[in-house]
Amino acid sequence: MYQPPLIPQLTPDERPWRIDWFGEVAYPVVVQRFRQPSIKVAISPLKDPGQPLSLFSRIETAVEEQRDVWMPVGSLPLLRIGDIWKGGAVSVKPVYESCTFDELHIHPQTVTYLKAGVSVDEHFLLPFGEHPWHHRHTYSYCVLIDAGDVSLVVPGAEMIRFYYGSTSQLVLRLFTGAMSPVRLWQSKHYNQETGHLHLKLAERLSGVSAPDIGRIALSDTAYKAASYVYHHCASALAQRLPAFPYMGFPFHGSTTLTASGMWLSFKGQEKATFLAFHIDSCSHPFPFRSLTYEADDRKVRSPQRGAETGAEDGRKTVDQGKQATLSDGDPGKAKSSRASIFDSPIRFPDLKRKQVWRERVVSCSSAGIIVRHKDGVLEQLAMGEAEDSAGVRGGSVQERLKPGEDNGPLDQLPGWVRAGIDLAYARANRQGERLTHRLLIPPGESRPVIQLPMVIDEDGVVDEGCLFQMPNGHRRTRQICFARIYRGEQLLANFLVAEPTASFPSPALHQVKDVDLMEAVTLLTTCWT
Repeated sequence: MYQPPLIPQLTPDERPWRIDWFGEVAYPVVVQRFRQPSIKVAISPLKDPGQPLSLFSRIETAVEEQRDVWMPVGSLPLLRIGDIWKGGAVSVKPVYESCTFDELHIHPQTVTYLKAGVSVDEHFLLPFGEHPWHHRHTYSYCVLIDAGDVSLVVPGAEMIRFYYGSTSQLVLRLFTGAMSPVRLWQSKHYNQETGHLHLKLAERLSGVSAPDIGRIALSDTAYKAASYVYHHCASALAQRLPAFPYMGFPFHGSTTLTASGMWLSFKGQEKATFLAFHIDSCSHPFPFRSLTYEADDRKVRSPQRGAETGAEDGRKTVDQGKQATLSDGDPGKAKSSRASIFDSPIRFPDLKRKQVWRERVVSCSSAGIIVRHKDGVLEQLAMGEAEDSAGVRGGSVQERLKPGEDNGPLDQLPGWVRAGIDLAYARANRQGERLTHRLLIPPGESRPVIQLPMVIDEDGVVDEGCLFQMPNGHRRTRQICFARIYRGEQLLANFLVAEPTASFPSPALHQVKDVDLMEAVTLLTTCWT
């Protein structure tokens, strides 16, 4: 079971404590406990802890006992206004009033940035009589959105937490330095025709943040919004002023926003302003149709399944198994990082309709050269010394697992293999039967994914159909694998899964009688000619 770390600072005693508001950000010069910036979090205890918390729609707390605690900004993904904490962990996520704003227009004319304690014509935007929990942080910023007859107010720190709080590392980078592409990605390639984006993420950034980083990489508006987090804090500190974090929306245009919070009155009008404790969903589309990424996060021990799929919206912070405790200090260099998952609703419905996967480059040995004669006959030529038979493979194979066993996690294989197995399941499935698969490893190979031979004609010209175009424009021979689909002990079919010729198209899937390399090449060359 995956569990977020315990945070004792949020529960000073045995009572339940609610997160009320976010305050200023302080850098190490002010707060010596952490080398990373810290954010002030206002918390207050429940007035009657004995009451069943699930029945509260608006949590009444002892505001007079409210206190501030400093938390590292890397913990921001775990912190939501309104959540109840006890014993260092979230005990209740109260169901506040939920409001959906359809077709909300986001552009400079409809979005304003103002302080929580501001008054308009002697009327407070957040009246203390209805919402007293921000009283210690009236200079903190909020984002005000014109929603027609009513207004939507979102705390500035919540904007950062929702749009860029997918991982601690991403949040930390927004707060700790001026924005530059190298802080988020090492390389990017975008295909205008297909809308496919490929990213090689910066070191130690998790693939969970790949969609968020992809939006920054392709959108000037998103890039400026992310840049403003550090820019605003640095500007305030340069003037020796408290730095209250906020940022704008990472897009311009229409969206449907769903938020949880409470209605407030304004100028005598009931339900004039909706104060969002936290945003739950935003429908604005991402600027890509599909996304693949490479992540150099091997130094981080991460959970096995689901932690690397941005589309699943699992957010990564700091490990499966034993629950960790957030220490009041900095991590040690000698310790490897640990990762843990915390549950989060589907923040961006658009990602459920788009392919987002990790591209794992599998190193394969050369499979030699095959000459295709004018009459279509294939002749295989071996590479290297005569005694080296690695380039000439027979049809016998060995199975990785015993019959009936599944083939282990597919997330350690390239995305096209996983997609091909899904297609094979769909093609072989009958009446909802439970199927299993096994990938097959050819003799002399240690992995099921093997490299296609180079196919050339009699003049030595390489057949374009056997090549894969990588995101950086370079080419290599395509890769293939063989899979067997079973129903219980019964073999249903053998399939050949072939890597597509580029990142975006789906893999090629062919049902075959035998697992034989030459037959596979014959089949594929027939298809691409």
